[in-house]
Amino acid sequence: MGTTKRIGIKRMTTVIGISVFLMAFQNCGSVNFSTEDVDAPSAAAIVPPEANTPSNIVKFEIPERPYEKLSESPFFKLADKIAVNTLTYINFKLYAPQFPLYSDGATKRRWIYVPEGTSIDNADPDGWVFPQGTILFKEFSVGGKKIETRVFEKVTSQAGFSAWRASVYVWLGNQLDADLLKVDNFYNQTDIEMMPYQARVVASQYRMVTMTQCQTCHSTVKDVSQGFSYLQLSDTSKSINVFALDTLGYFSNSINRLDYIPGTELERAAIGYIQSNCATCHSGVGPGPHSFKHKSTSQTLADEPFIKAISASSGLVTFGSPLNSRLYNRMANKSMPRVTLITQDSAGLKLLEDWIAQSVMP
Repeated sequence: MGTTKRIGIKRMTTVIGISVFLMAFQNCGSVNFSTEDVDAPSAAAIVPPEANTPSNIVKFEIPERPYEKLSESPFFKLADKIAVNTLTYINFKLYAPQFPLYSDGATKRRWIYVPEGTSIDNADPDGWVFPQGTILFKEFSVGGKKIETRVFEKVTSQAGFSAWRASVYVWLGNQLDADLLKVDNFYNQTDIEMMPYQARVVASQYRMVTMTQCQTCHSTVKDVSQGFSYLQLSDTSKSINVFALDTLGYFSNSINRLDYIPGTELERAAIGYIQSNCATCHSGVGPGPHSFKHKSTSQTLADEPFIKAISASSGLVTFGSPLNSRLYNRMANKSMPRVTLITQDSAGLKLLEDWIAQSVMP
């Protein structure tokens, strides 16, 4: 990456009214969800562009406290418009990482909002820092019905988990709205409290993670985001990639090459899979004893931190023998990734099996 400062398109300034004692999960506490249907969100929820500004620029305001219902957020109106490409907003993007985390087969959609007049600090290519006012959204669906939407709002200019407010919204079974979750674990509530929600309907095939688990995974990177990163967006087969975003002025420093994992197609796929499903904890700063986290400076397969971890740890991966590889067995018994899994990731396990069986140590 170069050091040339990007001068992006002129952007509006996002107004952020934050005068609250920040706690990473300040929305925890007792809960009594409303089961009443709600009206469509008010048009006042979306702050229109100022005069003489492009119509494809939007402005979100981060409220002092999390919205009680997702329908109160501009996201509620805009998300599906972005998804079907009927409207494209310069600073509100639907994106997909090239190596997604397995989540019991749930369908996931992800959006990012970056305030106009700001840019993502990518001076450290492996540790992007997002501007104050950034909002990340992640939606989980099972069987075509929405289960939960996770929201991260950056409320200070610092880097790290404490600079963000994390909220989870649980979708009603009727799919008309989603309510703010106010407990750490949705399933610790009474059956009556869980009754209105789609999460209860699909509890035998998909389980929402706890708020504590969210913090564990998102605290191992420099500034919360695991999926909106240099490596994850270095896939030009997807319309939202680092080159496209760079053209729009999203970054502080120009990007002149894609990040990539060295090696064969099978090696890249296996190590890429490990980035989302293992390296989120095994990153050198998380609870795992090893660092599997890819570095953009890796020029050869032997440079990859995961390959170095294999060399330093007997039995982690025994090439030629998946069943004698600790990594493979932990994936097979669903103890990795460290989320609550009901269904084994058969495709991911087969990928690791093929890679271990066919490869030798670089």
